[in-house]
Amino acid sequence: MSKTPISKVTFFFILCSVYLVSFAHIGAFSYDQFFSKNERFSEGAKIAGVSVANASKEDAVEKLEEEIKKWKVNQKLTFSYLNQTFPVASRLFSFDVSASIEKEGETLLLNVKVDEGELSEFLSESGVDTSLINMEALSEVLKDKASELITEEEFIKVNQYLITSDSILTVAQAEVNSLTTTPGITNFIAVFPEIQIKGNSDFSLIQWMDQNGFTGATDSDLSIIASSIYKTILQTNFLVIERNYSRELPEGIELGFEANINRNSKRDFAFKNPNDTTYSIHLDLLQSKLSTSLNGLELPYEIEIELRNEQTFSPRIIKQYSPYLNSGEVKVVEVGNEGVLVEVWKRKVTSKGNLLEETKVSEDFYPPRHKEEIHRMKDYVINTSNDSGAPTTDGNGVPTYSIPNEDPLDPDEDQNESVPTQWSQPNDNNQSNDQTSQQPDSSDNLHPLDVKPEENMK
Repeated sequence: MSKTPISKVTFFFILCSVYLVSFAHIGAFSYDQFFSKNERFSEGAKIAGVSVANASKEDAVEKLEEEIKKWKVNQKLTFSYLNQTFPVASRLFSFDVSASIEKEGETLLLNVKVDEGELSEFLSESGVDTSLINMEALSEVLKDKASELITEEEFIKVNQYLITSDSILTVAQAEVNSLTTTPGITNFIAVFPEIQIKGNSDFSLIQWMDQNGFTGATDSDLSIIASSIYKTILQTNFLVIERNYSRELPEGIELGFEANINRNSKRDFAFKNPNDTTYSIHLDLLQSKLSTSLNGLELPYEIEIELRNEQTFSPRIIKQYSPYLNSGEVKVVEVGNEGVLVEVWKRKVTSKGNLLEETKVSEDFYPPRHKEEIHRMKDYVINTSNDSGAPTTDGNGVPTYSIPNEDPLDPDEDQNESVPTQWSQPNDNNQSNDQTSQQPDSSDNLHPLDVKPEENMK
């Protein structure tokens, strides 16, 4: 079999094809090697605010990498979540400078990557429940901020990137049982079944009613409602601005949780929502039970309320004398009751039960109401102190004091029934955000250790 030789024409075309392909590749390589290094950015060109005017690409890369190092040290991006803030870690960002300089245009941004897994871990370490957060959307915001190498302080509100409205939960609730329902309480809840507390805003119960023109409840009604709200917000990070309690614990209000309202005396109940998001207070009245709940974004910790060091104080007996009683006759003007002192504490714990912090919220003292008796004047005998200077006592060991008086004690005499306690917002320099300071503003609100016998005889 004879072989067909390759024609000269065919060989020529093959040689030309090889030449053309080789020239194209070698030419592009040569251009990159000898010409692209000398290519420069135009006048006024900037990348992430960094001027690269008339700079070669090699010089631009070097300059940008230097600026990125400075930015990672000086950047002031800050996460804001509920009432806490914490700086964004620079390690979350990685920059692709080479890809950034290949873009066209005079004002360019850097290519930035944020690892969502590392971001989630970082937020979790700071107490954020990342299952509630749209991490992809939050990552994009971080990329935008970093792509401009912004050095000014900027706050990124994490709670703005909630996945769904299902993240809104009942974060605290309280109940008042065996409540004597009044028209005022019923009317208030009918008008205000829900109260919105906007983020970073203060709320005053009296101002709220004035703004809405509400006058359909008595101070006693409002005190019960305010006390229920007070017990509810104590279980959160809300800050109490003003809270008062009366001289005697009103019926239907739990010890340690009274919030007394007196509009004539301007005794208000006020508090602050320190979080970025809105929370809502819901009031519900079912027969003799008042339920109060606070709905909003779940807190990154749990708060437990405890009553501690409760003490009771027996009333003294005050005897007065009248010429209008028969021999041996005793008239009881005031039966009297015990006084009580209690401390309210707040414990902040993790979801695993680990204690983060505990603070004393308040110390409430309700002084005893002394027993008052009127005896016959002819039976009057001035009780004297014993040698130790202590007052005489009755058969039960209760101190007794005698005050001679020609006329009976008027049982209708006005009594000071309310002892306000002003609460001030904590000083961040020396107190936790969850603690309020107690400052009695009335000399009538005496500590039990300060009560003297002669002061109770007046």
